[in-house]
Amino acid sequence: MALHLVATRHGPAVAARIARTLVVHSRRNGHEPQAGAMMRHRSHLSDTVHRVQDLIDRRFAEPLPLADLAAAGGVAERTLTRLFRRATGLTPLGYQQLLRVERAEHLIGHGATVEAAARTVGFTDARMLRRLRARATHGRSVPAGSSRPGSGTRPAATRAG
Repeated sequence: MALHLVATRHGPAVAARIARTLVVHSRRNGHEPQAGAMMRHRSHLSDTVHRVQDLIDRRFAEPLPLADLAAAGGVAERTLTRLFRRATGLTPLGYQQLLRVERAEHLIGHGATVEAAARTVGFTDARMLRRLRARATHGRSVPAGSSRPGSGTRPAATRAG
């Protein structure tokens, strides 16, 4: 109950940080997943990625250029993207979008309009939030900019000759 109160007043990032410190999972409503994105994508051992995730967790509603995230991790942008994808299955942008959508869903579930929730979590308008929610609803729960198994270039067609 205490974690719920912290999340309500200070946001899910603070509640997740406290939950990790206490080594317990934050509890959610019955229709929300028990473990949020912050918890689901933390089961790796990369200190660099954890540092960047901590920054994204604290400031997910703000614009976070890849160059700034890479500097926080002490690596080049391409290296960060590669490490982040290997550790979490997502790009840094995909992770940030996942946090934003999850927080927006929470706000909408507590009476906020889609437009208000979108602005609160850092989208300039509700279009991107609607797009990401629709993707998740139609079975493509991986945000844009993240990796999906089998997503890559298709093999070139061979000519029968």
